[in-house]
Amino acid sequence: MRKVDIFHISVNLLTAHELTDAIVDKSIGNQKSIIGNVNIKALNLAYENKQFADFFQKCDLIYIDGYGPLLGAKILGYNANNEHRNSCPDFLDTLLDKLEKTQQKIFFLGNSKEVVARLPPIFSKRHPELNYKAHHGYFKKSGQPNRDVINKINAFGPHVLFIGFGMPLQEYWILENYEKIDARVFLPEGACLDFYTDSTFRAPNFLTDNGLEWLARLFTEPKRLWKRYLLGNPKFIYRIYRQKFGYQEPQ
Repeated sequence: MRKVDIFHISVNLLTAHELTDAIVDKSIGNQKSIIGNVNIKALNLAYENKQFADFFQKCDLIYIDGYGPLLGAKILGYNANNEHRNSCPDFLDTLLDKLEKTQQKIFFLGNSKEVVARLPPIFSKRHPELNYKAHHGYFKKSGQPNRDVINKINAFGPHVLFIGFGMPLQEYWILENYEKIDARVFLPEGACLDFYTDSTFRAPNFLTDNGLEWLARLFTEPKRLWKRYLLGNPKFIYRIYRQKFGYQEPQ
């Protein structure tokens, strides 16, 4: 399995088929696994924050989600291409098909109550045999409310736990609760279900396929995302070139 090193993070070059197969394989294994993903935001956070970078050291697989890391890998000299860019809304149906066929259970944790309420009619059409449960992400992530949610997850015993709190909250939550949860695969996926259920506008393919999805997101949520893209994107490219020419700060 080919890997690239970006900011001391070992990222796997996986096609959607390879990624979904890996998730299913790990879901029927005997050990817990964390499958992380990186976009520009994740790599910038890891560059700046050792605690967040440590999350990726605990991952069994890390795949590319977004054009930025793909471009970064190319600048660094790796043979990476568009088939190695995997966005959750694009591969989720393929993954659920495979989990359905192998009778694996999945628990969706996160997003709003409204998004969670949209899942049953979608799954009844696309994945009628899928064994799943879901719980929204708007609960206190400590104390008894957190324990109650963990008890609900453990009572179901999922093979795959899908966590959509947004980055970096979901990654920190996994680190904090990993040992308490009876799941095989931990899959942090941010706003995936928002896009999957059409609850949030997603850029058309001609933008996503050419590294410009961030423009559509910036246009729809400028107040929330302007720093992430207008400051974060140039900062990321600058750091990539620092790594390329040997000036990367040690972790």
